[in-house]
Amino acid sequence: MGRKENLQEFIKQQKAKSKNPDKIKIGTIDTFNVGGLESTVPTLHMTLDDLIGGFQRGIIMELYGEESAAKSTTVGKLIENLAAFRPDDEEQLSVLYVDAEGTFGTKFIKRFKNLKKDDMIIYKEHIIEDLWENVEAMIDAQALDILVIDSIGALQTNQESEKTMDESTVAALPKKLNTMIKKFYKATEESKLTVIVMNSEYTNIQTFGSYGPKNVLKGGQSLKYGKSVSLELKKSYSKTNA
Repeated sequence: MGRKENLQEFIKQQKAKSKNPDKIKIGTIDTFNVGGLESTVPTLHMTLDDLIGGFQRGIIMELYGEESAAKSTTVGKLIENLAAFRPDDEEQLSVLYVDAEGTFGTKFIKRFKNLKKDDMIIYKEHIIEDLWENVEAMIDAQALDILVIDSIGALQTNQESEKTMDESTVAALPKKLNTMIKKFYKATEESKLTVIVMNSEYTNIQTFGSYGPKNVLKGGQSLKYGKSVSLELKKSYSKTNA
């Protein structure tokens, strides 16, 4: 037998030895239900479709950039397109939009003419412990297809929201975020949950005037290594003649 046949025979033997073959972590593409084009949906956003091939199911996607770079608008347009142009025989996606910044209102929603009231559920919460308690229950119940967090930078811990000027809460949020992102990563593999996280760049005061990155993103190491796609959005500036 050749090397390929030897490898397939080894995998077959490992499955036979396993007490739970469905949990085996080695196999062909079919073993892990890895999709090709069937696991993506065109966003009708030409730039996104060109860069990432469309909306991908079962990943953690990060959109980041400076303030007012249209991150929320980009995600809103994505959800609008997914809802408006899905096939008639396809079940409606379950979308939860976490509005941690508190900016999701009438003025914002008017930007999306084809977005219907039941196309997504809005959850206004910025305390990470309260947010996580409810979102974790939804994930465990497999009630979500898409989870949007707008944004990581607006989240706070209970400790931070209740602190006084003299109290220190160093690393309180990163620890909570690491736990949450790890759970997200597991859910993307098991239930094809797609997590879209919006983030903003912040000045790194620890490297001010010295070597190191000038700007940093929130989310901790788990988001840094757990995300599959990271897109930076920038504002465009135009010059006009006086």
